Amino acid sequence: MRRRRQFLLGLAVAGLLAVVFASASGVTMTADRDVTIGVAANDRAYLAFDYRMSGVRNGTGNLSVTVENRFPGTALEAVDLSVGGRPAGLLWGEQLRPGERISTRLTGIACGSSMLVTVRGDDVEVRFRRPVRCS
Repeated sequence: MRRRRQFLLGLAVAGLLAVVFASASGVTMTADRDVTIGVAANDRAYLAFDYRMSGVRNGTGNLSVTVENRFPGTALEAVDLSVGGRPAGLLWGEQLRPGERISTRLTGIACGSSMLVTVRGDDVEVRFRRPVRCS
């Protein structure tokens, strides 16, 4: 009787494992890989980013931002900028080809605000934050 229980228990475990592995074979999996890239000097970076504050009075001023595409052989399809949560899209519906740059000027930007830059192209997405420094 005892051997029979052990046999049935072993059979139940084997059946359970068969069901688990059989159902797992139909599961779709994706891999989202993050890449850490070392920071290069602006003159060697794939994405050049420059900003300047001017006309600063009482902690606010005018922000000029320039982004240059240096990704070899990759056109950028979107360059989005938001400052202090205020969207200021730079490029939508066009392409920024390698070597080209795009600029914008925003007024009434508070010193210390946070800039969020997001750039997208074929197989490329870059996102970074920078503080607005007025000094």
